[in-house]
Amino acid sequence: MTRVPDALGHALPTRPPSSRGLLQRLHERRGQRRIARAFVRVTVPPRPEAWRRFGRSWIVPPARVSRPDLVEIGDGVVILENVWMSVEQIFDDITPRLVFGDRVRVGRGCQFTVVGEVVVEEDALIGDFVQIGDTSHPYEARLRAGTVVRPRPTRVCAGALIRGHVVVLPGVTVGAGAVVDHHSVVNADVPPGATVRGNPAKLVSG
Repeated sequence: MTRVPDALGHALPTRPPSSRGLLQRLHERRGQRRIARAFVRVTVPPRPEAWRRFGRSWIVPPARVSRPDLVEIGDGVVILENVWMSVEQIFDDITPRLVFGDRVRVGRGCQFTVVGEVVVEEDALIGDFVQIGDTSHPYEARLRAGTVVRPRPTRVCAGALIRGHVVVLPGVTVGAGAVVDHHSVVNADVPPGATVRGNPAKLVSG
């Protein structure tokens, strides 16, 4: 037993830490290390060789990628943090494909939901918190959990601009050079060079 001084300088007895307390702290530290490793596995982008194709591009962590072997990334692509590429093979007769062409820019917090095909062509610019997918859950509540409908290919063509907080629904093609304004929900094709806005998105010009 050791002694330490109190506020008045008197020696006070102290007890050595119990083995039970040491074991508890050891378990806590091991648990924290496991959580840290799991976080790294989920949020650090995979190595270039893990992708179907990975050009000279940059992905800013954290990022979630479920199947990098089904994702193609061209040259000069920049994908900012907190992007989720949810690519899953749900249907036996469909091999999913998510493609980012050369010089594509993807903003923060975007989500790509792919069970079929989503293509973002070269020089397209996607703002923050955009959702693009080729599938959805059924409307019937009894079928909704754990079920998705068959995909419809979704495409953002070359040079298109999709501003922040936009949702692009399955089966939509955003034409080359088109502009989708902030907070729009796109449920129909956008002609090349056109500007659309609103929920649902309506033609503004072009």
